[in-house]
Amino acid sequence: MVVPGGLLVTGEPFWVKEPDADYLKLTSTKKDDYASGFGGNIAIGEGLGLRCIYAMESSHDDWDNYESLQWKAVSDYSNEKPDDQDLGELLEKKGREKECYLRWERDALGWGVYVFRVTTNE
Repeated sequence: MVVPGGLLVTGEPFWVKEPDADYLKLTSTKKDDYASGFGGNIAIGEGLGLRCIYAMESSHDDWDNYESLQWKAVSDYSNEKPDDQDLGELLEKKGREKECYLRWERDALGWGVYVFRVTTNE
């Protein structure tokens, strides 16, 4: 709960372009799971009575860094714990996610950080 006049900070994905049907099917993602465009998330917040006072969009470099750090973490873990009984499943899952990112997500999905002020009942 945020008091009137307080700040709400959120990070949310949004569609940069129409998602590929194969991507939606493979990931069980629905088109309406995310807003259309960077401003779509602002519109949603403002439609709920919030006032957007700041917003920024992550770049491809930001996304690549976020995703590739996960690839590195899984690789490091597999080197450190090669006998982990769940390692195969982990490697397979991260491999699928990496393929989806490189094939579809990097160009179709964006990420924004938004700061909203909770409006007062004036």
